[in-house]
Amino acid sequence: DGLRGRPCLACPTGGKCLGGTEPPRALPGYWGILDHPGSFTLCSFQDNAACTLSTNLTIEAAFASLDNDGDGQLSPAELSLAESLAPSIAQVLESAPRLTEPGNVSYRVFLSVVNVDPSGTDSYVPHNASGKSMCQEGYTGELCAVCEEGYFRFDVGCFQCPDDNATSFVFMLFGVAAVILLWIVVAQAAGWLGSDA
Repeated sequence: DGLRGRPCLACPTGGKCLGGTEPPRALPGYWGILDHPGSFTLCSFQDNAACTLSTNLTIEAAFASLDNDGDGQLSPAELSLAESLAPSIAQVLESAPRLTEPGNVSYRVFLSVVNVDPSGTDSYVPHNASGKSMCQEGYTGELCAVCEEGYFRFDVGCFQCPDDNATSFVFMLFGVAAVILLWIVVAQAAGWLGSDA
């Protein structure tokens, strides 16, 4: 399967080698760059699962067979072909609420819907368009250690910012009420609210 006359190299630590001339891919929990196929780095925070968006050859082939125009996204028309082109995952796609929304489906959303088990022996992390390991939704950057726009960091995880202004308003009201309550408690303790009579 390799190149004639060229020696085969051992698969690097943290890598999944598919054989042939395919470059190694990162194992779930590792991060890598396509330009440096022999080097994978263990992700900093294993608890947040940012580096575990997984695929395998079957899922990659299913996506490729559905992506007729090769743009890396599935249009509603392309998704409608799942029954005939990718019957093994058609039932999963039909029951996925995220795919019923209008618009195209990115490869990352497709993978999160299909939900490949990262602990599977055939699982690996795909590369994004820039040749870096693809991160779970909400994460980006080297080692998937940066929160995407629209997400905020709390502890070691990235969480989606509330898009509802009413929720933000409620939190603001609670904050103002807490400040007023604190001021009242301090004022009573200091005797500022005592009567002059």
